[in-house]
Amino acid sequence: MTLPADPIALSVGGESNVWLASAGPGSVWPYRGQGALDMLHVVISRSSDAGRSWQASAIDDNLGGTQPALRFTDLRHGYLLAAGFRFGPASSLLQTSDGGATWSRVSIETQFSGLL
Repeated sequence: MTLPADPIALSVGGESNVWLASAGPGSVWPYRGQGALDMLHVVISRSSDAGRSWQASAIDDNLGGTQPALRFTDLRHGYLLAAGFRFGPASSLLQTSDGGATWSRVSIETQFSGLL
């Protein structure tokens, strides 16, 4: 398998499906999640042939000051949690229902808003 970029987060589904999150154009690299001044423009790359070919989708957001975690529940539905560091920006949750081609923000309002 050849990776299209240095992954920040990775999710594997079945024998041949792989998704990875990496720092895209305009990001601070190497990305260290060191605070709100960091710029992180996430690109999700996906492969359905065990990494022989890749398609990419950019997340249209600056997720600087967070640590992304990527998880797919099946081949179509996945989540990207950009977990904010302590005293940093709030966390963000994004979801896809088309295998990672497009992403939308999910509200995570809870009693702990501002802490997540």
